[in-house]
Amino acid sequence: SFQSKGEEVYVNEGKDRSALAEEVRQLARLNTTLSLEAQNLTLALKGDRKAQGNWGEIILDDVLERAGLLRDQHYVRQGGVGGAQGTAIPDVVIRLPGERHLVVDSKMTLPDYRAFAAADDDGARQAALKRHLASIRAHIKGLSDKNYQSLYDLRSLDFVVMFVPLEPAFTVAVTHDAELFQHAWEKNVLLVSPSTLLFVVRTVANLWRQEDLSRNARDISSRGAELYDKLVGFVADLQEVGDRIQQAQNSYYEARKKLCEGRGNVIRQAEMLRKLGVKPGKSLPAQWTEAADDEQEPPDPSK
Repeated sequence: SFQSKGEEVYVNEGKDRSALAEEVRQLARLNTTLSLEAQNLTLALKGDRKAQGNWGEIILDDVLERAGLLRDQHYVRQGGVGGAQGTAIPDVVIRLPGERHLVVDSKMTLPDYRAFAAADDDGARQAALKRHLASIRAHIKGLSDKNYQSLYDLRSLDFVVMFVPLEPAFTVAVTHDAELFQHAWEKNVLLVSPSTLLFVVRTVANLWRQEDLSRNARDISSRGAELYDKLVGFVADLQEVGDRIQQAQNSYYEARKKLCEGRGNVIRQAEMLRKLGVKPGKSLPAQWTEAADDEQEPPDPSK
């Protein structure tokens, strides 16, 4: 029995070791895949400007959505805009109340900033910083030259927003170049990072909320006026119905007087005929015949 139990434990241990080894191999393959994907992403962001631009656009979309703006309702992506010099394609056109627009362009400056962050000595770091600042100023000039705010079919504000999607790269630039903001503003460019853009677009979201409230107030006022007009018409119709009922009641009283009031009323004469020997098949109600005989006020039919 002991030998049998020992063999059973040994066999089960072998199965468990085999299963564990397979799990380890799967984890190793998964780790290799993740490492390769991370390396590919890093290489793409280092050297592939298209990949860098797409990444910046993803960050821009995330900021706009977190601010409460809805795509294709409050803003549009890659909307070509026509002008005197042809067609310009800003990354995002944000719609503002009053049929105005705010143009946002994402500009990635990752390679030079990465070189600045990875530099081992001050000389390399300063050279990378200089290239980083020059790259941002070049982007500012490029946006200014596109002159989005003057395009004929776009009622834009008199500046365009330049979005730097990497917060540390933005911080390094504005920290080491005190005149960068003013330089951009003089060229009708507003320089923003994810955090500062969030404040801008939240202001836009608040403007849309106020616009919705104003539109609702106008709709309420319009519907209130329409409801009041309908109420006036209904009251007039109801008054007319009351007048018709009063006329019908007056006609009823006039007819009843002829029927059962005065010596020559119809019921009195009919009762006199019955007393003279006419044999009717039916009889009139007593309250009517008594009123006619006594020449009393006819009964009130409502009682």
